[in-house]
Amino acid sequence: MKNKPANHGKKWNKQDLENIYKLLSKHHKDPNIYKTLAEKYSRTEKAIFREGNKLLREKFIHERGISKLIHFTDIRNLASIKLHGLLSIQSLKKNNIPYYFCDEDRHDNMPNATSLSITNRNNFLFNIYKNRYSNTQWIELEIDPTIIIDALCYFYDTNAANKKFNGERESLNDIAAFKNMFADSVTVKEDRIKRVNQNQNETTCLQAEIMIVNRISPNMIKAIRKIDVS
Repeated sequence: MKNKPANHGKKWNKQDLENIYKLLSKHHKDPNIYKTLAEKYSRTEKAIFREGNKLLREKFIHERGISKLIHFTDIRNLASIKLHGLLSIQSLKKNNIPYYFCDEDRHDNMPNATSLSITNRNNFLFNIYKNRYSNTQWIELEIDPTIIIDALCYFYDTNAANKKFNGERESLNDIAAFKNMFADSVTVKEDRIKRVNQNQNETTCLQAEIMIVNRISPNMIKAIRKIDVS
């Protein structure tokens, strides 16, 4: 890197991080905020984005009282998950790890990521898969939400396969996209879903999902439950 900023590679100062958090919280919609902060603290814009978003995500998880993320899957994947953790379809194929899928089409175009919902299972999708694979025994995994803080992940305010995300998926990894999952209303196809009577830690749209590109290690799995489909 040419002309490295003066503080490039140096340990972060706690007070600087706190100030960055406050400024990003106030000005996160300003398209030039990362450039401004990079100049102010002699860091790269990439470093400001990385460290700033960690703080913003951590604070938002706490503010919303988010205590768990949910992923459901075929029970036959459990042994592999306990051994390898939760891996994307792309990683499973690359490493020749056998798996049982529930969505072979992946209209979300993100085979490199694992889908998680916040607080509650996505029962809209689950009911579709339950009926499609009627002989399958399903399990629900409860994931520690702190995985979000450091992970490369993308925040979708409704089903990631929705065409409204085409062309803008790479921009959905910031705090604004995370907060949009809890917006007063969310656009879904031709309609808008309004936030009515949801708890603070529940997304506005039941189908909202976080796509995590990183491997989710077994130690991030807080609980495993069989799903009663009777």
